[in-house]
Amino acid sequence: MEMNRRDFFAASAAFAASGMAFSGCASAPKAGESAKAKAPVIQGFDEEMCMVPPPGARPFVPFSDKKVRVGVAGCGVCSFGAAFEYDKHPNIEVVAATDLDPVNCSALARGLKAKRTYQSCEEMIEAEAKAGTMDAVYIATDAPSHARLSIMALEHGMHVCVAVPAVFGIERYDVMDTPDCMIEPDIAQRDKFTRLIREFAPHLIFTHRLCDYHADHRATSQIVQDVAYLLGVPHWCADVPIPDVKPAVFCLSDDFTSPRCFRADAIVPIDDVMDQLLDAM
Repeated sequence: MEMNRRDFFAASAAFAASGMAFSGCASAPKAGESAKAKAPVIQGFDEEMCMVPPPGARPFVPFSDKKVRVGVAGCGVCSFGAAFEYDKHPNIEVVAATDLDPVNCSALARGLKAKRTYQSCEEMIEAEAKAGTMDAVYIATDAPSHARLSIMALEHGMHVCVAVPAVFGIERYDVMDTPDCMIEPDIAQRDKFTRLIREFAPHLIFTHRLCDYHADHRATSQIVQDVAYLLGVPHWCADVPIPDVKPAVFCLSDDFTSPRCFRADAIVPIDDVMDQLLDAM
């Protein structure tokens, strides 16, 4: 069944936002069942979470003959570079592919029918921009390189789709100087987060749950939890004024079941901003 772009991204976002965690509660296979059938399920990436059209999805109706020329960067351990099947979209032509691993690069190009391959994303961006043969790039590389490569592509006049968005909105964003996978919930981070939050004085803070699959996500959640109280302590970071607004802290929804399923304590309708949300994806 075909689906339009908006429905596709709505379904894809629900899949991508689900995250993953390894389950340790798989039972032994029964007689006649294969071990593969009873392998531990990776939450958010089980077969039931496949990208399928949502109920009532409208059939895809072409509105243009234009072909968007796309380059794909990064095959990854879970083949995320090819997961969205850009080569099957009637308005997309995959013109280039790249991965630091030559074997993965060849497999990615073969799977997406890419015409050209490059040894790195930087090389692809520079060469295709110079030739004027690529309109957009999908970046599915390692997480630490997402922001840097996205900025590079934008500076070369390309549109960018990235596996993990660096920021939503345009008012302000700060790039933290902590390397990926090295965030620790220590006193130094408490100090840094306290100053940042007091200076920005947000009304809402969104973070992950403490049971998230990613070490950085768990650490960030712990830091925010610790700082939530310290924001109002006068002698903590005394040189930064305490804002009049005390922010409400919310956890991003997920599909993790251990130690417990996500529970929505508050539900806010987003119908009025749904177009803006989908455009951000």
